[in-house]
Amino acid sequence: MKTDKTPLNYREIMALSEEERYEHNVYHRWDNAANQRKLGRLYGMVAEKEDAEIVAAISGRRVLDVGAGYGFFARRLIDHGFEVTAIDPNQELCQLARQWYGVEVLRHDIHEMPFPAGSFNTVIFRESVEHLDCFQAFREADRLVTNSVLIFQTHLSPAVRLSRLLAGHEELRPEGLEYYQDLLRQLGYSHQEVTFRDIFALPLSGGTLTQQLVPPIRLVENLVVSLDEWVNRLVHSFRTERLFCWRFLLRAQKPSAYLST
Repeated sequence: MKTDKTPLNYREIMALSEEERYEHNVYHRWDNAANQRKLGRLYGMVAEKEDAEIVAAISGRRVLDVGAGYGFFARRLIDHGFEVTAIDPNQELCQLARQWYGVEVLRHDIHEMPFPAGSFNTVIFRESVEHLDCFQAFREADRLVTNSVLIFQTHLSPAVRLSRLLAGHEELRPEGLEYYQDLLRQLGYSHQEVTFRDIFALPLSGGTLTQQLVPPIRLVENLVVSLDEWVNRLVHSFRTERLFCWRFLLRAQKPSAYLST
């Protein structure tokens, strides 16, 4: 077992016990009851806006949701009529997804999947890449996908780095946007599109880490979300989104799919 800060490769990750995965930040220990409440408040409202943007970027009907967690995004995809396969290696989260959202999350690891090549039109990594050996995960995604790979992830802006430092939050492999873009280019995904979002509504919601910082009053929460959307447009108009936004969506088209369009 490694004791330094060198990121684990996928074989080392898959050899870890459940408890060791928590120790190495492959899994996180959440306050699940608190997060369930927050998903019904401002955090859930922010997630709904995020999910709408991801859904709009999907190509095809057969979707793989990697690192499905609590299952709220998979539930959204199902409700939109997609054929969804949701996976997560964490047994506890698989059980919660079934209890909370009626979603069957398969206990699989994206590093090695049992599905044949071309099983999915779009593979989505929604806030999961920091828990993976991305080189192997993207190779496996490329084997499985026919159209596109979507990555929705925390953008490591100065504000995000400071927030994580203050919260004492660590990830297995905290990398910037360019890291994921470069790995995908190595696999031939030269056609990529990136958008940024979430200015202050997300941190005010507490996310999965901290308490909500605004009153849990629906009128106030709606105002926060509306202002966040307006400021997001303003930030983009000044081309300063990389400084202020907390999330990015990277859409990478499979070379064969891009050439056929």
